[in-house]
Amino acid sequence: MKVIIRQSEETDLMQILQIHRAAFGRDAESNLVKGLLSSSKKIRELSLVACRDDEPEVPLGHILLSSVRLTDSTSERVLALAPLAVLPAVQRAGIGSALIEASSDRANELGYSAIVVLGDGNYYGRFGFEVSCDFGIFPAFEVEKENFRLKTLASFDKTLKGIVIYPEIFNSV
Repeated sequence: MKVIIRQSEETDLMQILQIHRAAFGRDAESNLVKGLLSSSKKIRELSLVACRDDEPEVPLGHILLSSVRLTDSTSERVLALAPLAVLPAVQRAGIGSALIEASSDRANELGYSAIVVLGDGNYYGRFGFEVSCDFGIFPAFEVEKENFRLKTLASFDKTLKGIVIYPEIFNSV
């Protein structure tokens, strides 16, 4: 199966929400996506879907990167990867990997400095995400340090430090 990655469109929203429900077996992630895509924190260019090349209108996976801030920085150039989902029937086919790579490339092209993610350290480590506390960047909640990661991009500034503050919508789902 050949996969293409494209920017999501408003007409994809219902399918995107279904992908997150199917992948996680609950509504929390789909509610988060819906809230983020309707908020001021949305960055349209960083909501991407993966589709078969012969069915580009049918999303199989979705990734969303949103703006976050750091307590000790005025930079608005840090992103959070959350959430990432792939339909269960096509998981382990490289779709999630393709979405992570494409979103990282797009964020880099747009001049962002870094991406943080809460997730399996072994999985995200394959894509260049390193333990965030090694950079002086910390989560605002308790988590094993191996599972809170940071990927530096071309414009990364080593003076970026502090606690990651997520948009309020993350607290309401």
